[in-house]
Amino acid sequence: MAKPLPVRVPSDDCVVTIDGDEYHPHEGEWVVILRGVSVGKINLLRRLNTMASKIAAVQGDTDENQRVAEIVGAADDDAITMLRDRIVAWSWTDGLGRPLPQPIDDVAVFDRLAQEELYYLVSLTKAESPDEQKNGSRPSPTISSGSARTRNRK
Repeated sequence: MAKPLPVRVPSDDCVVTIDGDEYHPHEGEWVVILRGVSVGKINLLRRLNTMASKIAAVQGDTDENQRVAEIVGAADDDAITMLRDRIVAWSWTDGLGRPLPQPIDDVAVFDRLAQEELYYLVSLTKAESPDEQKNGSRPSPTISSGSARTRNRK
């Protein structure tokens, strides 16, 4: 066989919660994911999986909010690094229904997403096929869309 072919995955089950209301902003839309995971991406996943324990470790500290913002910002950066060459196409639209730029052409488009959308995409890239994705559970983001996040993009 040649190189593995990307897979197209529906995004109907992407959920964003705003003020306690659940929305499905990408119903009828899809993403195309390049299959396979590099060693670097596995290391990023390991770091992402430690976010909750890092946040728990700073609870009660006098500078808790600042430290949580730093932890979340670093995790968001890792998530975007994980996605930037795995999500090769999509039909996603913004809140007004306008098509978002293709992520393979404009990595900055990930900054426009809600955290639930970002971590939804990360969860899609963990499975190798749509069947595996259906059988596995998708992790929910540790923080809500109402939380502040900071990111420094290079």
